Amino acid sequence: MKIKLSKLLLKYYFRLQEDYLVPFGPFDQKGSYMASVQIEPIWKKLKLSSKLKAILTIRWKPDNEEMIAKAKEVLHNDVFGTKTDFGNVLFDINLLHHHRKWDLDYLTAIDQQKIEALQGVRLLTAQKNSKSTSDYLHLNLALYSPLMCSLVIPMMAKIPVTSLRYGLELQEGFTFNSIRAAKHPQADDLIAFLYETLTIQQKIFSSFHSLIHLMNEIKHEKGDYKLTGNEMEAISECDSIINYLKASVEKIVMILGLTFEITDLDSKQKHQQKLRALDQKLPPKAKQQPYFTFVWKFIQSDELDKLNSLRNGVNHKKGVSTLQPHSYLDKEMSASPIAEYYDILLGQHRKNTAIFLGVLALLTDDLMFRKPPTAEEIPFCQDLMDISIAVMTEIEKENMMKDNSSNQ
Repeated sequence: MKIKLSKLLLKYYFRLQEDYLVPFGPFDQKGSYMASVQIEPIWKKLKLSSKLKAILTIRWKPDNEEMIAKAKEVLHNDVFGTKTDFGNVLFDINLLHHHRKWDLDYLTAIDQQKIEALQGVRLLTAQKNSKSTSDYLHLNLALYSPLMCSLVIPMMAKIPVTSLRYGLELQEGFTFNSIRAAKHPQADDLIAFLYETLTIQQKIFSSFHSLIHLMNEIKHEKGDYKLTGNEMEAISECDSIINYLKASVEKIVMILGLTFEITDLDSKQKHQQKLRALDQKLPPKAKQQPYFTFVWKFIQSDELDKLNSLRNGVNHKKGVSTLQPHSYLDKEMSASPIAEYYDILLGQHRKNTAIFLGVLALLTDDLMFRKPPTAEEIPFCQDLMDISIAVMTEIEKENMMKDNSSNQ
């Protein structure tokens, strides 16, 4: 096993660890982020003269600015993502959020168990992704729904969203505590459905990750085989994703109802019946929000029917769906229906994530009404408002530039 000289030098000569934890913000709070920064890359970037001086004086350690810059890079890579993931804005508002003291005293023992479970699931999917990943896994939600992405800014007051890279992730502890602190009558059920929906988001990402891996294997192994085992596994993964996507929409609809204390949706067997009950009972103020219009459009029955038809519609029952094995006989990956299905399913996941954002924005509005910001919290909310105005102005400029270029 080859050991790098630089590693030996840092460990035994300068007595430094391989990596150091850099806190994200000034307070060490439960649930706050820490970035694990490797110091070897920082050492390698030093000029030769600086390295020689350090060796002669037996004194060197990275300065704070270098560590902070590297920590920012790590957090963008591992949590917030790039500009197309809305990562630049998420970094800024989460850093602002980490500069305030959190009160998590309202959480119950069951809430804590769910929070730890979600953190565990996220860690496992992150480990899986760290071994092999693909740009095709990103939702790039800021490119498709920038206005829906901008909702995360005011939401930070009650529901801190941390990532939109592969789905929606949020700080569950703070979110659950916000619901409890507002004394929402449906707090238990809201937290239960949020927990299930966030878990499904992780399952969807994990399945997409497996599907990408299988597609790569199929590309290299197909050869003269009529049908491969990886193609059968890919079909199964697509079936699983469709089920998860359907369940995600159904649970998001339940969260919407529970937010406004509509508790009888479980008794409605058909999706259309649930929508009718929502339409009758949702408060006018909620319906007037522009993000409600987006949510309402994409939770309609015909949208769910499109998803149903991919797997268990009439065509599938007749055995003519492209998710049947005969559709893959003697076909190279370039002609395989899997690639087309991947794009369709990822598009639906992107849409579901935007819907989830809209419903969480409505929940934030409700929590702000039930428990308005305290005098200490008002400056933070004002900072969020200023950021929101700046981001919205930038989005409008970009939209105008796109319109002008398309008209030329």
